[in-house]
Amino acid sequence: MQTISTWPRSRAWLQRHRFPLALALGYAAVFFWLSWLRHATFHTQAWDLGIFEQSFWNTLSGRIMENNFEFANHLSVHFSPFLFLLVPWYALWPGPAVLLALQALALGSAVIPLYRLAARRAGNRAAHVLCGAYLLYPPLHWLNLFDFHEVAFAVPLLLWAVDLADGNRRWWAVVVLALAASTAENMVLVAAAVGLYWLLTQRPRRFGAAVAASCLAYFILVANIVMPALGGKIYRLDRYANLGATASEIAVTVLTKPAAVVQTVTRPEKISYLAGLLVPLGGFSLLAPVALVLTIPGLAMNLLTDYAPQFSGRYQYDAVLIPAVLFSAFSGLRFLIIKFPARSLLILLALGGAALGGFFWWSPLGLRAYPWTQFRADRRSEIYGPLLEKIPPDVSIAAATNLVPHLTHRRGIWMAGSEPRQADIVIVDLWDRTGFAGDDQFRAYLTNYLERGYQLQRIAQQILVLTPRSP
Repeated sequence: MQTISTWPRSRAWLQRHRFPLALALGYAAVFFWLSWLRHATFHTQAWDLGIFEQSFWNTLSGRIMENNFEFANHLSVHFSPFLFLLVPWYALWPGPAVLLALQALALGSAVIPLYRLAARRAGNRAAHVLCGAYLLYPPLHWLNLFDFHEVAFAVPLLLWAVDLADGNRRWWAVVVLALAASTAENMVLVAAAVGLYWLLTQRPRRFGAAVAASCLAYFILVANIVMPALGGKIYRLDRYANLGATASEIAVTVLTKPAAVVQTVTRPEKISYLAGLLVPLGGFSLLAPVALVLTIPGLAMNLLTDYAPQFSGRYQYDAVLIPAVLFSAFSGLRFLIIKFPARSLLILLALGGAALGGFFWWSPLGLRAYPWTQFRADRRSEIYGPLLEKIPPDVSIAAATNLVPHLTHRRGIWMAGSEPRQADIVIVDLWDRTGFAGDDQFRAYLTNYLERGYQLQRIAQQILVLTPRSP
């Protein structure tokens, strides 16, 4: 009887959400195909698909979240208990495909809470345009296409938390927010910002205050007890060496030397980075100063650093900002529609035009930046394919970064140059010496193996394979 009575409600829910569901599935299909094509043509890397692929494979064998690339349990590098929710799915189909599919589905599914929120507060027409702008959003595409990352799953979870709280389902919002915080330790700070936003905008105030305080307490616990107990430490402070060597030194610099902070965050490449975040959504985020509270953790992480990938807009680092910028853009959109109801169509056209323009200018699938080489076979992939088929399953391997994600179902697999002991087979790529500081280090590495009796085979002038010399 329970099942019979539940089905009509489920069917009604599916009918109400058929538009965002169709968008989510369409997005997931396109980006899974592109992600898989990138992997199949040997453009994924040890950092980061290889890390997660071996961590999941080891977990199925009882070696919980271990991998050979971080030289530690992954949870000591990024405390991500959320990953255990993905293990059963990986167990059904062990391999990179399931990880890439889950990531594409998760990022596509974020249109559902976005649609619900926008339709409730600004009408269906605004919801349709906002969902389209999200799916065209360049930082989303770069996040999706750069291997696999746990932080991608925080994007839909954070938007679901905001939607549920807005719909007065606060305890469900807290549960979902906790899941978002569990994706990585830096996402705990974003969850705390969500609590702060609730404190500023919802009653009773103590709800938001309790959420923010709980998130900060959890962050302190993870940073000072959990991760050190696992042999790790919180975040990469070395990426903020321009502000100080320790967390306290960085905090003192930020608080007492505003000129240094302004100089750091206003560099031309960081202004360009901010444009890539805001312009594809029409800059509407700037009209919602309270909602911009949600962007504080992500902007602090990505603008205060001198580590260029974090403010390039092309990697996973924007996951801390995507839901915040989307929600603040929605808040700005709603403000304009309420203030100028007679011009709502023009406002929506402006958002749609900005989304299309941003897509063509900044997206990896746009006209300017399309990385054709990332999705098609080349001479290297023609060599790698047959080479993989000849490698026995029980040998240890030190390999070039793009080969690693295809070889992770073994205990002995390392990035060439970082193996703790001699590997049975070494495969290096003369055109990509990732992991080596320079030519001298690369030559010394090869010489070491040759002096130990290995023989060298050169394939197509590009790939070097070293194997023990036959007796």
